Amino acid sequence: MDGPGPGVIRVFLVDDHELVRRGVADLVEDEEDLTVAGQAASAAEALARIPDRTSPCSTCACPTATAFGCAVTCGLRCRACGG
Repeated sequence: MDGPGPGVIRVFLVDDHELVRRGVADLVEDEEDLTVAGQAASAAEALARIPDRTSPCSTCACPTATAFGCAVTCGLRCRACGG
């Protein structure tokens, strides 16, 4: 089967600590309706790795001092608008 089944939410994890990403990934994978779509250590890495906008994917950025969540979300919105 290519990818998760219907109703499964794909989550992309972003955090600069690999141990944190592993822990969150384990928690996500324990849930039937969630799956990890990928992981990155920085906002730039996430934007390079997140599938194009035709592939539904939620972004989960663990809190850090570098505001990964805002950078990734803004980058994805710009990409979706063609900017």
